[in-house]
Amino acid sequence: MPRVVVFNALFFLLPFGIYGAWLLATRGTLGSAQDWPIRTISFLAIGGAVLMVAAILAFIHFDTGPTNACADAVAAAGLPPDTPCRSVYVPAQVVDGVLVEGHFELVPAPTPRP
Repeated sequence: MPRVVVFNALFFLLPFGIYGAWLLATRGTLGSAQDWPIRTISFLAIGGAVLMVAAILAFIHFDTGPTNACADAVAAAGLPPDTPCRSVYVPAQVVDGVLVEGHFELVPAPTPRP
């Protein structure tokens, strides 16, 4: 989860960093309030939000994920191969005196009733 927050913050703050680098390269300073008008900050925030959403969509689109894990779970359950999967959280538990951490398992998704 912290990795997701860091990536989102990075993509949101990227336009501010580029603008700050441009100010530093052209004016030699970036500490003056006149260099950061509200309109410019608004455009940078909108651009950062758009960039962050685009990055999230790109990460979702290009995510390969565990491709064979779903097929293995469906085959183990003896269901048809085109059955979709979903992940289920299994909470932490004590098994034979050993603590087993909580984790997610892929299980076949229930089929809707007609």
